[in-house]
Amino acid sequence: MTPSVSPRVAAIIDKVKLKLEYAEPLFVFCMYDSSLNAEAWREETSNGPVGDVRITSSALEALDDDELTYLIGHEMGHLIFKNDEWGNLKQDTGENGKYKTRLPLMGDQLYRKWSQMKEITADRMGLIASENLEASLKAQIKVSYGLSGKNIAIDAIDSLLHQIEEIKDDEIVEGDDTLSHPIDHIRLKALQLFGKAYLNGERESFREGDDE
Repeated sequence: MTPSVSPRVAAIIDKVKLKLEYAEPLFVFCMYDSSLNAEAWREETSNGPVGDVRITSSALEALDDDELTYLIGHEMGHLIFKNDEWGNLKQDTGENGKYKTRLPLMGDQLYRKWSQMKEITADRMGLIASENLEASLKAQIKVSYGLSGKNIAIDAIDSLLHQIEEIKDDEIVEGDDTLSHPIDHIRLKALQLFGKAYLNGERESFREGDDE
């Protein structure tokens, strides 16, 4: 996705790189796919590490500029924190994102907790890149449910966040630890708490958001 091919996407990439102070070489590709998704990993080359971000064509078409900024920031966050370095410990089971690891029981449990927490961290990087909480939450909803803007109500964010308050004492909130990502409602709530603290400059309240 170079400036000559897609000026819009190239400009967003440059914006995110500047905001997140990402200095390594980065290549962004479009994948022809009906899902709204993206992925990232680092490759070691003779000239040093190179970042690789791949975004589906459907995500590029469905997300507006601020939403796409969030998504690219999320994936760049994975690169910044080198989250893919532990990917060889995970083996896909072919069951809706569930996986198994090559680790003993305690190591397996720690890996699964880390795997879900790294998504929360990457979500925060996406918000820092976009600096738009509503767009970040909306992008997360679109990617999670595969919906376009015409199928998302104006108050969808408030409605989904209200649901987590209703079920927060239920066992379902613990999520399925065989999944690599936290359940969607937890990600939205965590993003909302961080976003309000970050955008309002209330750094001292970050820990309170983590605890909540």
